[in-house]
Amino acid sequence: MTGLTDRGSHSATFAAMLVDEAGIDRLRLEIKSGMENPVDYWSLFAAGKIGYRAYKDRFYEKINDNDDPAALNPTGMHFSDMDWHVENIVLPVQKRLEARGRRLRLNLAYVDFGWTPIKGTLSHAKIQPNMPSWSPRVSSI
Repeated sequence: MTGLTDRGSHSATFAAMLVDEAGIDRLRLEIKSGMENPVDYWSLFAAGKIGYRAYKDRFYEKINDNDDPAALNPTGMHFSDMDWHVENIVLPVQKRLEARGRRLRLNLAYVDFGWTPIKGTLSHAKIQPNMPSWSPRVSSI
């Protein structure tokens, strides 16, 4: 893999297939819990520095960005995965729909499965007293 940098025309073609051929007007944008990690594994994958399996193993590896679960340290969060999907899938589909007088419906889903080999020490999937530490992150998006 050489990375995910050559994508311009492919995004428009993919959006056309979704909207024109499949009639898609709803998308689900996933925020993986592993975005709370000092290492930006998506950027490493997109640059071709690690393979998909190495990236996938870290989908849900959460490492708290600081000692206070109620406070957000933006340097401990990596939005590059979500940014890529918005720029290359969500926005082209939205543009294609708007050209047809239609509106995109977007579902934003926070995902914290425990099936990857590397999980980190946090769990946002468990019910926590006094709100989970993820609540300040959602409001930062």
